Amino acid sequence: MEIIDIVLLICLLYVCLYGAVSDIRSGIISNRVLLPFVCVGIALDVLYYLVFHKEYQAAFLVNILLVLGSSLFFYMTHIWAGGDSKMLMTVVLLYPTRYCYTYHGSKGTFYFVVMFSFAIGFLYLVISSLIERIRKRKSIDTAMLIRFIKSFFIRYLILTVYTAFFTLINRIVISKYFILNSLSMSICYFAIPWIVAKFGFLQKKILIMIVLAVDVVLAITNKIMPVDLHVRSYVIILASALIQALLAEFNYETVKTENVKKGMILSLPTTILFMNSRVKGLPELSKEDLSSRLTEEEAESVRRWGLSANGKEEVVIVRKIPFGIFISAGVMFYFIYWMVLG
Repeated sequence: MEIIDIVLLICLLYVCLYGAVSDIRSGIISNRVLLPFVCVGIALDVLYYLVFHKEYQAAFLVNILLVLGSSLFFYMTHIWAGGDSKMLMTVVLLYPTRYCYTYHGSKGTFYFVVMFSFAIGFLYLVISSLIERIRKRKSIDTAMLIRFIKSFFIRYLILTVYTAFFTLINRIVISKYFILNSLSMSICYFAIPWIVAKFGFLQKKILIMIVLAVDVVLAITNKIMPVDLHVRSYVIILASALIQALLAEFNYETVKTENVKKGMILSLPTTILFMNSRVKGLPELSKEDLSSRLTEEEAESVRRWGLSANGKEEVVIVRKIPFGIFISAGVMFYFIYWMVLG
């Protein structure tokens, strides 16, 4: 291990520890803390990839572009906050590419960190929700189980329709101009569930039926299978449908209306209750993402609404996900993954 590696890894460790602790304590990852490490990372990367390890230049650029793209996507779709995106970009600058896992001959695999981070966050939501139910002595009744199975089945069918459409378009149109490699296909298959979940109009029955009809017509007229023969597509679809169904069941918690604070995200059904209220300053219908975080004024209005004639003692909010700690954990798991599998 070279001196420059040691410096980068020490900086990386500090950023991960800071991001985890700060996100838990205040929910904020400060630009003032990240900026010096970004500058250090850029300076050391210039030496690292232009002088000492030129062989990793291509992989480093792939990692930067993939992480930048995913960070912007998650930020623009309000899945996580700007601080999380900046932390992830800082981390990729500080992580030496020589310690990246090699997949199909390439070390451009830092996007695994994003997958690990979301997987850990998903497990956190499910486990913490189950513990909360046990603590409050709430059983998982038959109705809840049936609702979950139905949700999973419907989501799986929807994702299959859109994945088949992408597969057909790739084989009929995209493949004529360039071939998407295994990495590109995997990224697309991961992106489809997020896009479908984010944009509600894609879940409209009429649109799904139209896309399904197009799938059938394209498959018959072009005499090709509307599915990817690689097992990864089915694994990703199943996993995505399962995750979305579980999140729909476990992504919420109930709090006292008097305890509503700035930064909380109310559930859509909760904000629907505000529609006929005369209390001023109440938030609009929630999108259940970071764009619907309450301001101090809105939180105060919700507390006043709770005391009104039509108010409720409790409201349902979207559970806070401290992505800072999950990104840090994702980096740790990725490093261990590299040590074990290379």
